[in-house]
Amino acid sequence: MLPTGYKSLLMCDTRRAEQWRAGLERAGFKVTVVEADSEKASCEVGVRASHEMAAKAFVTEVIQGRSKLPTPPFLTATAFKALVAIGLVLVGLFVAGWVGWLR
Repeated sequence: MLPTGYKSLLMCDTRRAEQWRAGLERAGFKVTVVEADSEKASCEVGVRASHEMAAKAFVTEVIQGRSKLPTPPFLTATAFKALVAIGLVLVGLFVAGWVGWLR
């Protein structure tokens, strides 16, 4: 249940709720995320009732691709780790081929 003075903006899973929270806060909105009382979503994202229309406009911009939500840092770190692993495999294959050529 949202605190008094807040209106429900959207419902989604926990990870997406954190992205919405960060994006809405970056846009200047006071945001709260609570556990949802629904079988379809785990979180409910709410904004102050006085900013509901502006927040809905922001959500529309994101959905239409005119604005973006922040990328969670763990995705960036995971992508970096994957690139390092691929690089190490390629270097290993190169070294193995070079050593085989010397024989």
